[in-house]
Amino acid sequence: MDPSDAVVLAPAKINLVLEVGNRRPDGYHELVTVFQAVALHDRITVSDTDCHGALTVTGPQAGPMVREDFRRNLAWQAAALLADAVGLPSPGVHIHLEKHIPVAAGLGGGSSDAAAVLRLLARCWAVDDERLLWRLAAQLGSDVPFFLYGGAALGRGRGELLTSLRLPRMWVVLANPGLPSSTASVFRRFAAGDRPAAAPLGSRCERIVQILCSEGPGAVDDRLWHNDLAEAALAEVPATGLLLDVFRDLGALGTQISGSGATVFAVAADAAHAEQMSAQIAEYAAWTWWGPTIMSEGELTSGHFATGCT
Repeated sequence: MDPSDAVVLAPAKINLVLEVGNRRPDGYHELVTVFQAVALHDRITVSDTDCHGALTVTGPQAGPMVREDFRRNLAWQAAALLADAVGLPSPGVHIHLEKHIPVAAGLGGGSSDAAAVLRLLARCWAVDDERLLWRLAAQLGSDVPFFLYGGAALGRGRGELLTSLRLPRMWVVLANPGLPSSTASVFRRFAAGDRPAAAPLGSRCERIVQILCSEGPGAVDDRLWHNDLAEAALAEVPATGLLLDVFRDLGALGTQISGSGATVFAVAADAAHAEQMSAQIAEYAAWTWWGPTIMSEGELTSGHFATGCT
Protein backbone atom coordinates (compact mmCIF):
# COMPACT_ATOMS: atom_id res chain seq x y z
CA MET A 1 0.00 0.00 0.00
CA ASP A 2 1.36 3.42 -0.99
CA PRO A 3 1.03 5.76 2.03
CA SER A 4 0.52 8.70 -0.34
CA ASP A 5 -2.73 7.09 -1.47
CA ALA A 6 -3.91 6.24 2.04
CA VAL A 7 -6.04 9.31 2.74
CA VAL A 8 -9.26 10.34 1.01
CA LEU A 9 -11.96 12.94 1.72
CA ALA A 10 -15.61 11.91 1.58
CA PRO A 11 -18.02 14.80 0.82
CA ALA A 12 -21.61 15.16 1.93
CA LYS A 13 -24.49 15.66 -0.51
CA ILE A 14 -27.79 17.46 -0.60
CA ASN A 15 -30.80 16.66 -2.76
CA LEU A 16 -31.73 19.87 -4.56
CA VAL A 17 -34.91 18.10 -5.69
CA LEU A 18 -36.23 14.67 -4.72
CA GLU A 19 -39.19 13.11 -6.52
CA VAL A 20 -40.52 9.77 -5.31
CA GLY A 21 -42.70 7.45 -7.36
CA ASN A 22 -44.40 4.14 -6.77
CA ARG A 23 -42.90 1.16 -5.00
CA ARG A 24 -41.02 -1.19 -7.32
CA PRO A 25 -41.12 -5.01 -7.30
CA ASP A 26 -37.79 -5.00 -5.40
CA GLY A 27 -39.40 -3.01 -2.56
CA TYR A 28 -37.67 0.29 -3.33
CA HIS A 29 -39.47 3.38 -4.59
CA GLU A 30 -38.71 4.76 -8.03
CA LEU A 31 -36.76 8.01 -7.58
CA VAL A 32 -35.61 10.96 -9.61
CA THR A 33 -33.31 13.36 -7.77
CA VAL A 34 -30.71 16.04 -8.31
CA PHE A 35 -27.67 15.15 -6.21
CA GLN A 36 -25.22 17.92 -5.35
CA ALA A 37 -21.98 17.39 -3.40
CA VAL A 38 -20.91 20.03 -0.88
CA ALA A 39 -17.54 20.81 0.67
CA LEU A 40 -18.44 19.36 4.08
CA HIS A 41 -16.53 16.10 4.34
CA ASP A 42 -15.30 13.18 6.43
CA ARG A 43 -11.61 12.27 6.32
CA ILE A 44 -10.69 8.61 5.84
CA THR A 45 -7.28 7.09 6.46
CA VAL A 46 -6.37 3.52 5.56
CA SER A 47 -3.23 1.76 6.76
CA ASP A 48 -1.89 -1.79 6.70
CA THR A 49 -2.38 -4.00 9.73
CA ASP A 50 -1.06 -7.40 10.78
CA CYS A 51 -4.54 -8.63 11.73
CA HIS A 52 -7.72 -9.19 9.72
CA GLY A 53 -8.51 -5.48 9.93
CA ALA A 54 -10.39 -2.95 12.00
CA LEU A 55 -12.27 0.34 11.80
CA THR A 56 -12.14 3.22 14.28
CA VAL A 57 -14.11 6.44 14.38
CA THR A 58 -13.27 9.82 15.88
CA GLY A 59 -14.32 13.40 15.21
CA PRO A 60 -17.15 15.73 16.22
CA GLN A 61 -19.85 13.49 14.72
CA ALA A 62 -18.52 10.19 16.06
CA GLY A 63 -21.60 9.36 18.11
CA PRO A 64 -22.85 5.96 19.31
CA MET A 65 -24.40 5.14 15.92
CA VAL A 66 -20.95 4.99 14.30
CA ARG A 67 -19.08 3.49 17.27
CA GLU A 68 -21.00 0.21 17.19
CA ASP A 69 -19.55 -3.09 15.90
CA PHE A 70 -17.31 -1.91 13.07
CA ARG A 71 -18.37 -4.81 10.85
CA ARG A 72 -21.81 -3.18 10.56
CA ASN A 73 -20.30 0.09 9.35
CA LEU A 74 -20.88 0.69 5.62
CA ALA A 75 -17.26 1.74 5.11
CA TRP A 76 -16.03 -1.60 6.48
CA GLN A 77 -18.60 -3.48 4.41
CA ALA A 78 -17.24 -1.71 1.32
CA ALA A 79 -13.72 -2.89 2.17
CA ALA A 80 -14.92 -6.44 2.79
CA LEU A 81 -16.88 -6.57 -0.48
CA LEU A 82 -13.95 -5.32 -2.54
CA ALA A 83 -11.52 -7.68 -0.82
CA ASP A 84 -13.79 -10.63 -1.60
CA ALA A 85 -14.21 -9.49 -5.21
CA VAL A 86 -10.44 -9.44 -5.79
CA GLY A 87 -9.81 -12.73 -3.97
CA LEU A 88 -8.41 -11.50 -0.66
CA PRO A 89 -9.37 -13.49 2.47
CA SER A 90 -10.00 -10.23 4.40
CA PRO A 91 -9.39 -6.50 3.91
CA GLY A 92 -6.36 -6.62 6.24
CA VAL A 93 -6.45 -2.86 6.73
CA HIS A 94 -7.17 -0.40 9.51
CA ILE A 95 -9.76 2.16 8.40
CA HIS A 96 -9.99 5.34 10.42
CA LEU A 97 -13.00 7.64 9.94
CA GLU A 98 -12.77 11.23 11.12
CA LYS A 99 -16.48 12.09 11.13
CA HIS A 100 -17.69 15.61 10.39
CA ILE A 101 -20.92 14.70 8.57
CA PRO A 102 -23.83 14.06 10.97
CA VAL A 103 -25.30 10.56 10.97
CA ALA A 104 -28.91 9.85 9.87
CA ALA A 105 -29.15 13.41 8.62
CA GLY A 106 -30.03 13.13 4.92
CA LEU A 107 -26.49 14.06 3.87
CA GLY A 108 -25.27 10.62 2.77
CA GLY A 109 -22.28 10.50 5.11
CA GLY A 110 -22.22 6.73 5.48
CA SER A 111 -22.66 6.21 1.74
CA SER A 112 -19.90 8.70 0.99
CA ASP A 113 -17.54 6.95 3.42
CA ALA A 114 -18.26 3.63 1.71
CA ALA A 115 -17.60 5.05 -1.76
CA ALA A 116 -14.40 6.70 -0.55
CA VAL A 117 -13.13 3.40 0.84
CA LEU A 118 -13.91 1.68 -2.48
CA ARG A 119 -11.99 4.37 -4.40
CA LEU A 120 -9.05 4.35 -2.01
CA LEU A 121 -8.64 0.59 -1.76
CA ALA A 122 -9.08 0.22 -5.53
CA ARG A 123 -6.04 2.48 -5.94
CA CYS A 124 -4.07 0.70 -3.24
CA TRP A 125 -4.88 -2.75 -4.64
CA ALA A 126 -4.50 -1.72 -8.32
CA VAL A 127 -8.14 -2.49 -9.16
CA ASP A 128 -8.94 -0.80 -12.47
CA ASP A 129 -12.49 -1.97 -13.09
CA GLU A 130 -15.09 0.81 -12.97
CA ARG A 131 -17.95 -1.61 -13.61
CA LEU A 132 -16.94 -3.69 -10.59
CA LEU A 133 -16.76 -0.61 -8.37
CA TRP A 134 -20.18 0.59 -9.56
CA ARG A 135 -21.71 -2.87 -8.97
CA LEU A 136 -20.32 -3.05 -5.45
CA ALA A 137 -21.41 0.53 -4.74
CA ALA A 138 -24.98 -0.23 -5.87
CA GLN A 139 -24.97 -3.33 -3.68
CA LEU A 140 -23.96 -1.25 -0.65
CA GLY A 141 -26.70 1.38 -0.99
CA SER A 142 -28.70 3.61 -3.31
CA ASP A 143 -26.57 6.74 -2.77
CA VAL A 144 -23.16 5.05 -2.87
CA PRO A 145 -22.76 5.07 -6.70
CA PHE A 146 -23.20 8.86 -6.76
CA PHE A 147 -20.31 9.31 -4.35
CA LEU A 148 -17.97 7.31 -6.58
CA TYR A 149 -18.09 10.28 -8.96
CA GLY A 150 -19.42 13.19 -6.88
CA GLY A 151 -20.11 16.65 -8.28
CA ALA A 152 -23.70 16.98 -9.40
CA ALA A 153 -25.83 14.31 -11.04
CA LEU A 154 -29.38 13.39 -11.95
CA GLY A 155 -30.20 10.11 -10.22
CA ARG A 156 -32.91 7.71 -11.35
CA GLY A 157 -34.05 4.21 -10.40
CA ARG A 158 -33.11 3.85 -6.72
CA GLY A 159 -30.75 6.78 -7.28
CA GLU A 160 -28.01 4.58 -8.72
CA LEU A 161 -28.62 5.38 -12.41
CA LEU A 162 -26.67 8.59 -12.88
CA THR A 163 -26.32 11.33 -15.44
CA SER A 164 -23.55 13.82 -14.69
CA LEU A 165 -24.57 17.49 -14.46
CA ARG A 166 -22.55 20.66 -14.59
CA LEU A 167 -24.42 23.04 -12.29
CA PRO A 168 -23.21 26.48 -11.24
CA ARG A 169 -21.38 26.72 -7.94
CA MET A 170 -23.67 27.71 -5.08
CA TRP A 171 -23.14 28.72 -1.46
CA VAL A 172 -25.27 26.74 0.95
CA VAL A 173 -26.02 26.57 4.66
CA LEU A 174 -26.89 23.33 6.43
CA ALA A 175 -28.74 23.15 9.74
CA ASN A 176 -29.73 20.11 11.77
CA PRO A 177 -31.93 19.99 14.90
CA GLY A 178 -29.72 17.37 16.52
CA LEU A 179 -32.21 14.54 16.06
CA PRO A 180 -31.67 11.53 13.78
CA SER A 181 -34.16 10.76 11.04
CA SER A 182 -34.82 7.15 10.06
CA THR A 183 -34.93 6.76 6.28
CA ALA A 184 -37.01 3.59 6.58
CA SER A 185 -39.52 5.28 8.87
CA VAL A 186 -39.82 8.31 6.59
CA PHE A 187 -40.50 6.11 3.58
CA ARG A 188 -43.13 4.17 5.56
CA ARG A 189 -44.86 7.44 6.45
CA PHE A 190 -44.65 8.54 2.83
CA ALA A 191 -46.14 5.26 1.55
CA ALA A 192 -48.96 5.38 4.10
CA GLY A 193 -49.94 8.99 3.34
CA ASP A 194 -52.37 10.39 0.82
CA ARG A 195 -50.54 11.59 -2.27
CA PRO A 196 -52.20 14.08 -4.59
CA ALA A 197 -51.79 13.68 -8.33
CA ALA A 198 -48.27 14.80 -9.18
CA ALA A 199 -46.48 16.02 -12.26
CA PRO A 200 -44.65 13.37 -14.33
CA LEU A 201 -41.82 11.89 -12.32
CA GLY A 202 -38.64 13.81 -13.03
CA SER A 203 -40.26 16.97 -14.41
CA ARG A 204 -39.35 19.08 -11.36
CA CYS A 205 -35.74 17.90 -11.54
CA GLU A 206 -35.51 18.75 -15.22
CA ARG A 207 -37.01 22.19 -14.63
CA ILE A 208 -34.65 23.21 -11.83
CA VAL A 209 -31.60 21.98 -13.75
CA GLN A 210 -32.69 24.05 -16.74
CA ILE A 211 -33.10 27.22 -14.67
CA LEU A 212 -29.89 26.74 -12.68
CA CYS A 213 -27.86 26.27 -15.83
CA SER A 214 -29.43 29.12 -17.78
CA GLU A 215 -30.15 31.76 -15.12
CA GLY A 216 -28.63 30.69 -11.80
CA PRO A 217 -30.10 29.97 -8.35
CA GLY A 218 -31.50 33.47 -7.92
CA ALA A 219 -34.04 32.74 -10.67
CA VAL A 220 -35.38 29.53 -9.09
CA ASP A 221 -38.83 29.83 -7.53
CA ASP A 222 -38.75 28.65 -3.90
CA ARG A 223 -41.35 25.96 -4.69
CA LEU A 224 -38.97 24.28 -7.14
CA TRP A 225 -36.61 23.24 -4.32
CA HIS A 226 -38.95 20.29 -3.88
CA ASN A 227 -38.83 17.10 -1.82
CA ASP A 228 -41.65 14.55 -1.99
CA LEU A 229 -40.49 13.17 1.37
CA ALA A 230 -40.68 16.55 3.11
CA GLU A 231 -44.09 16.02 4.73
CA ALA A 232 -43.10 12.58 6.05
CA ALA A 233 -39.72 13.90 7.21
CA LEU A 234 -41.42 16.77 9.06
CA ALA A 235 -43.71 14.27 10.79
CA GLU A 236 -40.66 12.21 11.78
CA VAL A 237 -38.71 15.23 13.13
CA PRO A 238 -41.07 18.23 13.53
CA ALA A 239 -38.20 20.50 14.60
CA THR A 240 -37.09 20.72 10.97
CA GLY A 241 -40.13 22.89 10.23
CA LEU A 242 -38.76 25.74 12.35
CA LEU A 243 -35.45 25.63 10.49
CA LEU A 244 -37.25 25.96 7.15
CA ASP A 245 -39.24 28.94 8.42
CA VAL A 246 -36.17 30.70 9.82
CA PHE A 247 -34.19 30.23 6.61
CA ARG A 248 -37.03 31.79 4.62
CA ASP A 249 -37.12 34.74 7.03
CA LEU A 250 -33.35 35.13 6.55
CA GLY A 251 -33.74 35.60 2.82
CA ALA A 252 -32.59 32.22 1.53
CA LEU A 253 -32.87 31.89 -2.25
CA GLY A 254 -34.31 28.46 -1.59
CA THR A 255 -34.61 26.03 1.30
CA GLN A 256 -35.66 22.40 1.66
CA ILE A 257 -35.09 19.21 3.64
CA SER A 258 -32.29 17.08 2.20
CA GLY A 259 -33.17 13.46 1.50
CA SER A 260 -35.16 11.93 4.34
CA GLY A 261 -33.95 14.59 6.81
CA ALA A 262 -33.42 15.88 9.32
CA THR A 263 -30.91 18.32 7.80
CA VAL A 264 -32.30 21.42 6.09
CA PHE A 265 -30.30 23.23 3.43
CA ALA A 266 -30.59 26.86 2.33
CA VAL A 267 -29.14 28.40 -0.82
CA ALA A 268 -27.42 31.74 -0.20
CA ALA A 269 -26.80 34.69 -2.51
CA ASP A 270 -23.03 34.55 -1.87
CA ALA A 271 -20.43 33.51 0.72
CA ALA A 272 -21.13 36.49 2.99
CA HIS A 273 -24.85 35.73 2.98
CA ALA A 274 -24.13 32.06 3.76
CA GLU A 275 -21.91 32.97 6.71
CA GLN A 276 -24.54 35.40 8.00
CA MET A 277 -27.38 32.88 7.74
CA SER A 278 -25.28 30.21 9.44
CA ALA A 279 -24.61 32.50 12.40
CA GLN A 280 -28.29 33.40 12.73
CA ILE A 281 -29.72 29.89 12.30
CA ALA A 282 -27.34 28.58 14.99
CA GLU A 283 -29.75 29.86 17.64
CA TYR A 284 -32.34 27.33 16.48
CA ALA A 285 -30.14 24.39 15.40
CA ALA A 286 -27.91 21.89 17.17
CA TRP A 287 -25.43 21.94 14.30
CA THR A 288 -24.79 24.21 11.32
CA TRP A 289 -22.34 24.42 8.44
CA TRP A 290 -21.86 26.77 5.51
CA GLY A 291 -19.76 26.47 2.39
CA PRO A 292 -19.82 25.88 -1.36
CA THR A 293 -21.07 23.12 -3.57
CA ILE A 294 -18.27 21.22 -5.30
CA MET A 295 -17.90 19.71 -8.73
CA SER A 296 -15.47 16.92 -7.86
CA GLU A 297 -13.69 15.27 -4.95
CA GLY A 298 -10.46 16.85 -6.22
CA GLU A 299 -11.74 20.30 -5.28
CA LEU A 300 -11.68 19.27 -1.62
CA THR A 301 -7.92 18.76 -1.73
CA SER A 302 -6.96 21.51 -4.16
CA GLY A 303 -9.48 24.21 -3.30
CA HIS A 304 -9.25 26.85 -0.59
CA PHE A 305 -12.88 27.35 0.29
CA ALA A 306 -14.07 29.26 3.32
CA THR A 307 -16.37 27.02 5.32
CA GLY A 308 -17.70 27.06 8.83
CA CYS A 309 -19.22 24.65 11.30
CA THR A 310 -20.78 25.21 14.71
